[in-house]
Amino acid sequence: SWCSLWTWRRTHLVGRLRLANGGNSSCSGRVEIFHFGQWGTVCDDSWGLLDAEVVCRQLGCGRALSAPTQAHFGQGSEPIWYDEVACIGNETKLSECQHRGIGSHNCGHSEDAGVICEGKYRFLQLVSMLLMEIFHAGQWGKVCDDHWDLDNANVVCRQLDCGRAQSALSNAAFGAGVGPIWLDNIYCSGNEPSISDCRHSGFGVHNYGHCEDASVICELEGEVRLANGGNSSCSGRVEIFHSGQWGTVCDDLWDLLDAEVVCRQLGCGRVLSAPTQARFGQGSGPIWYDDVTCTGSETKLSECRHQGIGSHDCGHDEDAGVVCEGKLANSGNRCSGRVEIFHAGQWGTVCDDHWDLDNANVVCRQLDCGTAQLALSSAAFGPGRGPIWLDEVYCYGNEPSISDCRHSEFGVHDCVHHEDASVVCEGVEGEVRLANGGNSSCSGRVEIFHFGQWGTVCDDLWDLLDAEVVCRQLGCGRVLSAPTQARFGQGSGPIWYDDVTCTGSETKLSECQHQGIGSHDCGHSEDAGVVCEVSTATLPTLRPPLNITTPPGNNTGVEGEVRLANGGNSSCSGRVEIFHFGQWGTVCDDLWDLLDAEVVCRQLGCGRVLSAPTQARFGQGSGPIWYDNVMCTGSETKLSECRHQGIGSHDCGHMEDAGVVCEVRLVNSGNRCSGRVEIFHAGQWGTVCDDHWDLDNANVVCRQLDCGTAQLALSSAAFGPGRGPIWLDEVYCAPGSHSTASPTFPPVFSTDIPIVSTTSLPTPRPPGNDTGVEGEVRLANGGNSSCSGRVEIFHFGQWGTVCDDLWDLLDAEVVCRQLGCGRVLSAPTQARFGQGSGPIWYDDVTCTGSETKLSECQHQGIGSHDCGHSEDAGVVCEAWPPFPPVNSTNIPTVSTATLPTLRPPLNITTPPGNNTGVEGEVRLANGGNSSCSGRVEIFHFGQWGTVCDDLWDLLDAEVVCRQLGCGRVLSAPTQARFGQGSGPIWYDNVMCTGSETKLSECRHQGIGSHDCGHMEDAGVVCEGKY
Repeated sequence: SWCSLWTWRRTHLVGRLRLANGGNSSCSGRVEIFHFGQWGTVCDDSWGLLDAEVVCRQLGCGRALSAPTQAHFGQGSEPIWYDEVACIGNETKLSECQHRGIGSHNCGHSEDAGVICEGKYRFLQLVSMLLMEIFHAGQWGKVCDDHWDLDNANVVCRQLDCGRAQSALSNAAFGAGVGPIWLDNIYCSGNEPSISDCRHSGFGVHNYGHCEDASVICELEGEVRLANGGNSSCSGRVEIFHSGQWGTVCDDLWDLLDAEVVCRQLGCGRVLSAPTQARFGQGSGPIWYDDVTCTGSETKLSECRHQGIGSHDCGHDEDAGVVCEGKLANSGNRCSGRVEIFHAGQWGTVCDDHWDLDNANVVCRQLDCGTAQLALSSAAFGPGRGPIWLDEVYCYGNEPSISDCRHSEFGVHDCVHHEDASVVCEGVEGEVRLANGGNSSCSGRVEIFHFGQWGTVCDDLWDLLDAEVVCRQLGCGRVLSAPTQARFGQGSGPIWYDDVTCTGSETKLSECQHQGIGSHDCGHSEDAGVVCEVSTATLPTLRPPLNITTPPGNNTGVEGEVRLANGGNSSCSGRVEIFHFGQWGTVCDDLWDLLDAEVVCRQLGCGRVLSAPTQARFGQGSGPIWYDNVMCTGSETKLSECRHQGIGSHDCGHMEDAGVVCEVRLVNSGNRCSGRVEIFHAGQWGTVCDDHWDLDNANVVCRQLDCGTAQLALSSAAFGPGRGPIWLDEVYCAPGSHSTASPTFPPVFSTDIPIVSTTSLPTPRPPGNDTGVEGEVRLANGGNSSCSGRVEIFHFGQWGTVCDDLWDLLDAEVVCRQLGCGRVLSAPTQARFGQGSGPIWYDDVTCTGSETKLSECQHQGIGSHDCGHSEDAGVVCEAWPPFPPVNSTNIPTVSTATLPTLRPPLNITTPPGNNTGVEGEVRLANGGNSSCSGRVEIFHFGQWGTVCDDLWDLLDAEVVCRQLGCGRVLSAPTQARFGQGSGPIWYDNVMCTGSETKLSECRHQGIGSHDCGHMEDAGVVCEGKY
């Protein structure tokens, strides 16, 4: 219908920009944006350079020079779509910036905003050949060729993301420009960010009589093109650009997998054939590639294996070609554009008669672009040329290709090219692939599909849990490592995810928490990668060939086995080494602490850990460094079960090799904190004689084992007689001694027993306050409730607090579970329950939510923090027994003792009877006649409350619209746009992924936990119910 066609067209153009009334320049003028089928203007309230920069970027017009206001380029006449625009400057489109809401403003056209962008380079030939013009003083002008050289040209090519300069041309090589000459006598060092940052004579100062226009040719290394394919840009002889020259590819080993990569790189759909023997004529110039072997998953031909650039034994009679099946033309996106198909050796178009979504779905599926969003007619992506191959197409939607649908015969039609059919596909939203991984489809740069485009993932917070989800999604077995810093080369296109935080149990990467699709502060130098297990062939070369000096025969072991090297007579102390891929290697000491060392001691049967030495305390190892940034919870049975950066992934040298010292244990008891005392010496466990054995001695043992203070010092083999040597007798420990190894027993062993540094243990606090079990938690200062308060945990005989850095509901949930206090309600921060005293034991706690104890969660290391007690973390748990089911007459009364005072007592002015609802229900208030726009309110604990606008964005608003059945989101207004609410503020720092069905499923700071006032109440504007 015309209505639906109009909706499709309108949706396709939404968010497009243009600059009006800018004279001869397309890069300056009044800002206009397209919404709801109409162009409209932008109000200049809050308009600044950051906003203008986004406009210039979206239009490809270089940097922003100024952001004129007050209708500098004349007043517009259409609607005013945006007001109070607040871009952060890294958005790719103006529509991604925060604003007051589409159509919401308090402006007139006398306040229309404008931009002036720095400069734009006009392309005069297709392949990176440019006559330059830059924008200054409201006008485009030329650059003079005096002193024009490759350093200058390199700056231009870099500014345009066109690689290095191949040539710096003078004498108006691409024809003379018009307008003023803005720059002359330019001297660039080659590393300036833009041509105007180079030294020059000054804008408009030049030697006119000797001046000609400067030009450049940039090289796009690795670009491909198809030559001699007739009217088609999607079939022909394969040519690739290297070292400033186009060259061909030899057909030795050339097959469909190789051709498929070329078709993908060019956006030409699936491959039809891979012709050989110069089927499209012999090329000239170099033959760049031979023996090409692609896996088929690469995004560029240059990522495939080959014999080496320029290395071959071929002639041009072996030039390789490709024929790709179909393409969507005239769009920057391979999943949208004009439909073209290949028939009888020629590309042709499809007529739009009876063109609908069923037809478009077949095309999208055929191109691996998911389902169709739009089926466009009337040459929406411009008219094609050549034959019109199909007309009167009728598809059911499940055909394998468009040519399998019912249609008039090939070439039979009554159309012209202004009726060419087009589609917009959504892609396989959330699909992942690994690029540039060599022969393996299970290792490479992580790429994910969103909004019709492949993009990368930033490596901020990227770790094994995230990589594990990717491996699972691809069916590639266990994860081996999670490389960062573009280990598999830098990608191109958008960076879709940043700060990814998976729990490891998700089935798709898109299910993990992240900063928001397209929201990041990264460059492609931070692209994340994965290496999945599959087989050893999937592993990349992690380092240059290793200089292994380990003696022959030393490299036998079991995968994941550990040993301690260079520890003298003791097999329970030394440099930590672990066996992987047939080789022993060391562990880097970054983040190495007692929890990590404890796992090593357990794996070796060496009892409890005494210390975790760093900085190659036991000498520098050789061979590979297998682990870095090891983070054990302390409960693992093997070091290989601990979290780390990935096997072989590190930034260390052997001067950072980690070590352990294991020693004392208590045996013959079901409790690790009681039993017969045994110590390890000279490679053997032995006992301690009870002569002079007293509480001072026992206190040292208990403290050494992280078991608090001693209750009893037992003699006469109370836990049964031991066997083997008796290592110590006549032991005298002074009050406050820190190790049974401290001397005041016969000196025979005084040089052999390792001394534990007193700095590794805390100073004991006064007796009576510090009784507890290692890892036990309690909640302090919570009033009458034992299920809310400041979180405290017992370590090394002392209670200490937890810092609130990264503290959230998942962490608090574990505390509530450990205490048997039911579900978590909130995770207060900033010492909400008062400041504690004593040590701060944990910082940067990151629980998955499934742990049974807080001590099992990942953290920075016991006692390692950068916090003060003003950052002590707290929890509020629901408390048992659970409340009875909620209904209209039985709403649970939440004891005020179980909740902290979140604010001064709330002034609830909601009319009587207004507080009926279902837990987690949402409504929109104060939205006028619309039930699909207004202030967001959510029902908790028998009361409606609002949502704070901190971090509030379109993804959050989208969930509200979905929950209410109000269609798509249009905007996410902030600053109490729909008036200030009253009553509690239930949510703050809401972070939805956009896929949730209810707002209550999104991540937030905790119910009732916030630092907001009602002037920050969040709102939504949804499209409306149908």
